[in-house]
Amino acid sequence: MLVKEGTVVVIPLYCLHRDPGFWGPDAEVFRPERWDTATPGGTYLPFLTGFRKCLGWEFAINTVSYVTIRMVQEFGDIVAADDKPWAEELGLSMTSVNGVKVRLTRRE
Repeated sequence: MLVKEGTVVVIPLYCLHRDPGFWGPDAEVFRPERWDTATPGGTYLPFLTGFRKCLGWEFAINTVSYVTIRMVQEFGDIVAADDKPWAEELGLSMTSVNGVKVRLTRRE
């Protein structure tokens, strides 16, 4: 498909990441394990792609990796600390309206 120069192209990532055609009939359900096998590409664009890719994507991946590794090293158990359901809050990024409250048990 030809896109003429100067044409504005909008990619609705919120919709793309919830498309039942790609992610199955439960695409709207919060199921983090679905991302275990997802790789960035045509249907999963956490940092966009190409020339417009997020400049901070490597920093974000490195930071999250470091924090995750340190938490696993420091804490033996991480469990939910409340029973509120996940509820999306949309903004510049997506978070839970209720926050994510957890209880951490330090390794001995």
